[in-house]
Amino acid sequence: MSKYHHQVNTLLLQIKNGDQSKLTDLHNLTYNHLKYVALHYIFNKNNFEDVLNEAYYRTLKYIKSFSIFKDGYNWLCRIIQNVAMDMNRENSQYVLCEDVLIDDFNFEEEIDRRLKKDALYRYVKTLPQIDRKIIYYKYYLDWTYDRISKKINRSKSFVYSRIKIIEKNFPKNFENY
Repeated sequence: MSKYHHQVNTLLLQIKNGDQSKLTDLHNLTYNHLKYVALHYIFNKNNFEDVLNEAYYRTLKYIKSFSIFKDGYNWLCRIIQNVAMDMNRENSQYVLCEDVLIDDFNFEEEIDRRLKKDALYRYVKTLPQIDRKIIYYKYYLDWTYDRISKKINRSKSFVYSRIKIIEKNFPKNFENY
């Protein structure tokens, strides 16, 4: 994109100096190139136009931070990347309707699973704080005994024995959780 370096920098400098009508020229010059940058970074490819629109808005918003001594096209690419990453984070839990399989859902099993988890949560809340930490590190974060022992400043054997005691006291219906 080095052949556009001077044109993009000139347009960005004019925008920085207050000529916002040059944003249309910047858009016309860079849109087709930046579209592929957006498509590269965004997970949901249908949102690439939203990424570009937000990027041009941020370009106008942060134009004062643009330095004429840097490559303006690379600056725009960085804005595109940041916008795409922000949108990916916002939509990380997004699931398309086609991806949801209704046939696999069993309402009674889901209720049973949630009740067991609720009972498990109530049981864990009765434990001392150090045991709750150990459970969290071992079962939720899947840490090793060594890493847990360093985190809580106890020996590895202490961590191992506490986990065995906690597991032994779990009610039998919590086997899968």
